[in-house]
Amino acid sequence: MTAIFEFFWPYALKHGWRDIYLGSPMPGLRAWKRANPELPAEVHMRERRHGLPRDPQLRYYHRKGFKDIVSCQPGYFPHAPSLEVRPR
Repeated sequence: MTAIFEFFWPYALKHGWRDIYLGSPMPGLRAWKRANPELPAEVHMRERRHGLPRDPQLRYYHRKGFKDIVSCQPGYFPHAPSLEVRPR
């Protein structure tokens, strides 16, 4: 992942890009939904534990500097543990 940023970041800045949007699975969503079936995925996406995202994959990206989550996108692409919902 570091190699991607080392290459892409200077390219993006050189071309005037200021915002980059990534998709990510939320592998903790399926288990969370079992305990919270009535709540939408957005609640899980925004939940924090000790100041960090509850979901392990979102926590990983948060630690890499991606701190703003814009939205959940159902059907983003197949990923069973995420119930095919991905934050963007």
